[in-house]
Amino acid sequence: MLLRMNSDFVMENPRSYPEEVTEKVRCILVAGSEAHPDPHRPDFCEIEDDGCSYYLYVSPISGHVTLVAQWSRAGVSCRQQAGQAA
Repeated sequence: MLLRMNSDFVMENPRSYPEEVTEKVRCILVAGSEAHPDPHRPDFCEIEDDGCSYYLYVSPISGHVTLVAQWSRAGVSCRQQAGQAA
């Protein structure tokens, strides 16, 4: 499914990922991305970009997006992708 958000959506970051990571996710979602729904958890999905995966929760009530997790898919550090040292 395609997941696209308006530019003014609220993103929650309970794990305190660096701002570079949250801005990357924001850009991905505003541009639109293929999202893979979690078959076991309603309203959770995974998006991918530049060797990183992001696990998100999209509230069906508020529309807020919560960045739950981030990880590298191809041996490339997501922090390196975000411009930080690993």
